[in-house]
Amino acid sequence: MHRQRPRRNRVTTCLILVLCFLLIKNLTDIVISQKQAHNHEVPLNTKEELHVNNKKDHYDYRIFVFTYARPEGLRVTLSSILNSDYSKARGSTIDLEVFVDYRRDDGESIKNKQAEILDIL
Repeated sequence: MHRQRPRRNRVTTCLILVLCFLLIKNLTDIVISQKQAHNHEVPLNTKEELHVNNKKDHYDYRIFVFTYARPEGLRVTLSSILNSDYSKARGSTIDLEVFVDYRRDDGESIKNKQAEILDIL
């Protein structure tokens, strides 16, 4: 029993040293990153920044439509998308992606509906 106590003390001391090292390393990293951020600060509301912030005339829009076996629902959805007002999106691009889900073991009626969906597209 006398031999285990010094061994426990050494293990405890090693663990404490490792934890202190990790704590010091993390604190050092935080201080270094704060100094780097301070050295690279950009003044707010400069003319260049205002020009960049106001230059929001081009966006990329993506519309995703997921369907399974409802061709009428897809027709209504696509009609609504096509008849929408996109005047606020001038100069931008709008991509429409339609995903048709299927299963290999679907019945004939489902496969026919999915074929109708593909005909719509």
